[in-house]
Amino acid sequence: MKRVLTLDLLRGIAIIGVVLIHVLGIVFEETTDILEADLKNLLEGNPISVGVPLIVLGVVITFFGNFSGLFVMISAVGNCISVHRQWHKLVSRGIHEKMVFRKVLGTQTIRGGLVYVFGFISEGFLGNLLEGLFDDDIILSEKMVNSFFLSNILHCIGVSIIVTSILYLLFLRMDIAQSTMTYIMIAIIILIAAAHPFIRSWLEGLDYGDSFVPNNTPTEWPGNYIERGFWKNLLFIFLSPIIGRVFPLVPMFMCAAVGLIVAMNINEKTITPEFIKRTAIAAGIIVLSGILYGILLNSTETQDFEIARAKSIGWHTLILGSEVFSLILMIYLIDFRKKTNKQIFIKHTLIFRRFGMISLTLWTLQYFTVVPLAIFEIAGWPVFDGGLNGWQVLVVLFCVFWFWHFIAWSWEKGGFKGSFEWMMVLVLSRGSTSADRMKIRSVLHEPEGFIEWIPGKKRRRKEEPVAGPSAL
Repeated sequence: MKRVLTLDLLRGIAIIGVVLIHVLGIVFEETTDILEADLKNLLEGNPISVGVPLIVLGVVITFFGNFSGLFVMISAVGNCISVHRQWHKLVSRGIHEKMVFRKVLGTQTIRGGLVYVFGFISEGFLGNLLEGLFDDDIILSEKMVNSFFLSNILHCIGVSIIVTSILYLLFLRMDIAQSTMTYIMIAIIILIAAAHPFIRSWLEGLDYGDSFVPNNTPTEWPGNYIERGFWKNLLFIFLSPIIGRVFPLVPMFMCAAVGLIVAMNINEKTITPEFIKRTAIAAGIIVLSGILYGILLNSTETQDFEIARAKSIGWHTLILGSEVFSLILMIYLIDFRKKTNKQIFIKHTLIFRRFGMISLTLWTLQYFTVVPLAIFEIAGWPVFDGGLNGWQVLVVLFCVFWFWHFIAWSWEKGGFKGSFEWMMVLVLSRGSTSADRMKIRSVLHEPEGFIEWIPGKKRRRKEEPVAGPSAL
């Protein structure tokens, strides 16, 4: 099966990266503050608390954009490639484009809706259930109700699947020029960046605050949603994936818009050296723009320049640039470059690509990471009290990584049956697919490259035939 190998790899890196970042959030009560303080101490020549290993880890995390935005971007690329394939497959059968539009949109709406529902199962049920087991002060029913007023990464991806599908189908149905569609996506990105500070300011001025509740305390949640009434609650539930917290479309859809642009160039076979170079330069411009925009908003007291994607558009834009650069660099090194040995790549990246095959499932079940952490706690390591040093943290992260590797490896032996991805294929195919619903062998062990190497303009000009007597 033809695959964009970079997406398969980065999808796996992103999901296991998110899991490990959440582990950092457990072993350090204030992970970000500690890393920031240590980075400052390192620059000033003062002693650091968690050690150089975590400083290096922080740099890696920043390069991959904290993985959350990269996860959204990769999902958008994969989704638009899927839409493109479905469209041309149905059109080639002679089905009218209007009917194809409806059919593909229906399929993608179901797909996005399922991801959205699993977001509630993951964040609203499993996450709160686990937290309730460790915190007697948690009122579980109130926490679960409050999850309807939050937007987490699966909610963001679910809605993005639907929105990017609509946009890409319009691109195909209306035969919009590729350059025009690119400019439309860039305009959407700029519009979101410009509107974000005003939207956040408006939210903070509401009685219900940034998260649609005045305080993140369980005792105040039931009173809020009871006092608000049905229609206002319904409005807030509708708005939460768009402008709420923690990962709303504003600003996270900027990542999905970039993903659509990349997917469009992959589908139209326009991944060229020039495109890769322009995208890398654009990534640098985005990073610089994020820094300058964040400083401007901070200096005018419009918005604080802080490490929080939903709250600081400057930081989000800066990280978006690093995500774009990491994506295009990996596409060049893995899929585009002729010198890359695909077979060696397939062999040595199997662990990460296996994670990628069940990325949404791992996101949903990541709370079971508490099992290896509890073992460390029983063994005498103060995991839950934040008492680990830098090297101990790396040992914990290493063990958590192999814990999930063993689960994914074992699950593969059973065809990933029961996973979210397996059930999604079952629902969308209405049970008509073969026993190997996930196509594990062709996707994981025997994939073929989808992106073709195209020489640069200078080489293409040299290879063009010269008109003359011999050509007649």
